[in-house]
Amino acid sequence: MLDANLRQAYTRQGFAESENRILVELDTILGEPSENGLASIIGEFFNEWSNAANDPENSSARDTLIQKGQQLTSAFNRVYQQINNSRAQITQEVNAASNKINQLTTQISDMNRKISYSEVGGEQANDLRDKRDLLIDQLSEYGKVNFVESSQGMYNVTFEGVTLVAGALSSDIEANDFTNSMGERQLQIQFKESEQSFVVTSGRMGSMLKQYNEYLPEQMNKL
Repeated sequence: MLDANLRQAYTRQGFAESENRILVELDTILGEPSENGLASIIGEFFNEWSNAANDPENSSARDTLIQKGQQLTSAFNRVYQQINNSRAQITQEVNAASNKINQLTTQISDMNRKISYSEVGGEQANDLRDKRDLLIDQLSEYGKVNFVESSQGMYNVTFEGVTLVAGALSSDIEANDFTNSMGERQLQIQFKESEQSFVVTSGRMGSMLKQYNEYLPEQMNKL
């Protein structure tokens, strides 16, 4: 029970750390809080709009409004491009996370094999089991992990509800960047061999997918 609670804590921590990083990065992109941030530039533009509207014959006010409009357009373009860059960075991080998950599941399946062989005589391979549990803990940082132990001492491991380790066998995953029916770029996780996708909502991986598929596009649509 304690180990299960600890793994859940790792999953929540992985999600929170990833989410916090992208939120801090977004604040930096928007320049908030700052006098030179996007909100400040928008405020200056509408102030000058009001000034020009109140005194339409004032050429200086009109020139200032045009200048502020150009600054606002440049700021929107800059923010839009930087958010796009952030999404590209997330794609790289999701690919790296997929590779790390594959490494961990391969190691867990190898450890299953070693434990099964070592315990043929009835004596538990405690050192190998501890190493396997550590790998399970590391995997749980990326998403929700559960396992069931077989009669041979092997773990069958699920990640976000799908089986990635079945005894001495493991299945690799990969990230797939695709365009949905709405014309939006999306990231999903799928099995490398079958290309069947599955949903990841928790852990570090779940957070990165949420930022890429939902939060950052929402910010771009607000521009």
